[in-house]
Amino acid sequence: MSTLRNSIQASVVAGATLIAASAGAQSAAVQWKASEGGNGHWYAVSRKIAGGGLDDCQARSVSMGAHLATMSNVAEHQFILDVAYLQQGLWSAFGCFRKAGTLQWMWVTGEPLSYTAWAPGEPNGAISDYAFCQLWGSNGIPNLTWDDNTTPSGIGSVIVEWDADCNHDGIVDYGQCHDGTLPDYNGDNIPDCCERREACVVGNYPVQWRIGDGENGHWYQLVFADGNFGWLTAKRNAESMGGHLATIGSERENEVVAAIGSHPSAWRGVGDFYGPWLGGFQDPSSSNYHEPDGGWRWVTGEAWEFTSWCQGLPNNAGAQDYLHLYSPTFGQGGALWDDVEENFIFPPVGGPIVVSSIVEWSADCNHDNIVDYGQILLGQLADTNINGIPDICEGPTCRDVDLFRDGAVNGADLGILLIQWGVANANTVSDINHDGRVDGSDLAALLAFWGPCPQ
Repeated sequence: MSTLRNSIQASVVAGATLIAASAGAQSAAVQWKASEGGNGHWYAVSRKIAGGGLDDCQARSVSMGAHLATMSNVAEHQFILDVAYLQQGLWSAFGCFRKAGTLQWMWVTGEPLSYTAWAPGEPNGAISDYAFCQLWGSNGIPNLTWDDNTTPSGIGSVIVEWDADCNHDGIVDYGQCHDGTLPDYNGDNIPDCCERREACVVGNYPVQWRIGDGENGHWYQLVFADGNFGWLTAKRNAESMGGHLATIGSERENEVVAAIGSHPSAWRGVGDFYGPWLGGFQDPSSSNYHEPDGGWRWVTGEAWEFTSWCQGLPNNAGAQDYLHLYSPTFGQGGALWDDVEENFIFPPVGGPIVVSSIVEWSADCNHDNIVDYGQILLGQLADTNINGIPDICEGPTCRDVDLFRDGAVNGADLGILLIQWGVANANTVSDINHDGRVDGSDLAALLAFWGPCPQ
């Protein structure tokens, strides 16, 4: 296996990419990093968009913010071949085609076909047929050659490439959408700011582990706080945002969470070994409690099954009962775990070890099989008090139905509600349940609080 292939394999295993996909659909996207002589583009083998002709595959690629892969030189060809080798896509189609009845081969992007790598005797398909290019290998071994194929039904997988940079900051958008530095709440791999034609502000935005890309549809965000704060404070902060400290149920989810938590500012201590808080803790009241590794739980109560402890950990060195990401490699971030005290200060730094946490949103209070937080971000569900919980899922309080604002629910409030009966608008205060109408449900809520409001 080539050195380049080893590098690609290491990056995938380490969770260096955030996109995650179910087996047989789309493999993890891998970046050809500029620091390694590459172009900064991202590549993946995809089966979920294969089938039909190459034009259909290209259209589905474009809907993902990508295009079928192109190659400009042997180095890019070698990188794509290594990605295909590791992701079981040796004979994948890519973005080279020839229209029926012509001799001219071209790229789907309109780029000139200045680089080719035909195998000996190729292309050999009939000129009368529409043809496309595919990677070539023999006896399971890839090589730097192409084959032509004239059978659309033969497209079992394709190589997809992401190279767009809509905000012209020199960084491919795909990576920014998937590490949260640019928002992509609608999940099309195009920054929302570009779609709205607004200035793109690089920041720290929530990221969804999308069901189409692999798993649970939950949202995650790396959260920072000023000053020293321990695990209990981080837990309260997460809950105040409508979420919880991140819980991890599989190796793939661990990679996703670790990628989100890899921001250099999230790591503290000598060697930057100590990363963000996670939602695990050791519970002395648990029936299987024993030191150092018994009685560990997730804040959500879900099963404690998958673990990613660093070698020799947990070790309970000083009542270390709380979980965080850990890296034994200087300044690299990591997907390993360590146990630490609730408010541990690491000398000689003299400051907080963990000043960040990873918050996860998983609630679906209206039972529509979509995580509520994403619907809030997309504006599909209102969250007027900005607590991460849809208004429709929060019961009204006495103050919500005190429409006259006199500290009591009485005839004055009833009069306002009756005047506003019917379709609500921006000035309607009587739509207590925020369903767009003032009707019997709002009247019932008002009557339920009849009388003075608690101080």
